[in-house]
Amino acid sequence: MKKFFGKIVRAVALTGIVAVISFARSVTSNDGVLKDPRDGKTYKTVKIGNQVWMAENLNFKNKGSSCFDKKQENCDKYGRLYTWKAAQKACPAGWHLPKRQELDALMELAQKTASDESKASAVLKSKTGWTNHGKKDESGDDLLGFNALPVGYMGDEEEGNSPYISETYAAFFWSSTSDKDYNPDAYRLGLFYGDVHISVGPLPKYYGMSIRCLKN
Repeated sequence: MKKFFGKIVRAVALTGIVAVISFARSVTSNDGVLKDPRDGKTYKTVKIGNQVWMAENLNFKNKGSSCFDKKQENCDKYGRLYTWKAAQKACPAGWHLPKRQELDALMELAQKTASDESKASAVLKSKTGWTNHGKKDESGDDLLGFNALPVGYMGDEEEGNSPYISETYAAFFWSSTSDKDYNPDAYRLGLFYGDVHISVGPLPKYYGMSIRCLKN
């Protein structure tokens, strides 16, 4: 992977006064590729801080995974959704499902990279796709190359007519860390439409969520 150092300069006009906010950060070009030997699928990868992440959602079919709305085109677009149990063995050799602490590190770096913490989620969100039923675009600037797509998640039948909900509204990524205080839950990173923050917290293990594998 090629490394380079970039300097991002933002100019903000405030009542005729131009405030220039400048900060330097280490960036890695998004030119890495992971080929999954199990099915031959390839994924872009990106180095963020000291971590090498998949820059696309995993799309490996195993028991306990599904396409959003059970439509193959959504797997092609977003990758698959996995229950927590299915997620444990989904990553290819040499890669792993991140621990909660590794999701925390990603969140903290996004907060530091943003022009201010209130814009942290935009740093991880894809540049397109985040809309309010197509009426308002709140996509991100994807400064770190993580390219989080708003696939939503799979819940349960009691939450609506379909267990597949929140497409264009949210993105969730499993960790391998179970909630020690409430074992039926496990930690995930969440991004939401209309919410500028990033959250790392527990949700039920039977939910279907996206996976981003992390290099060992």
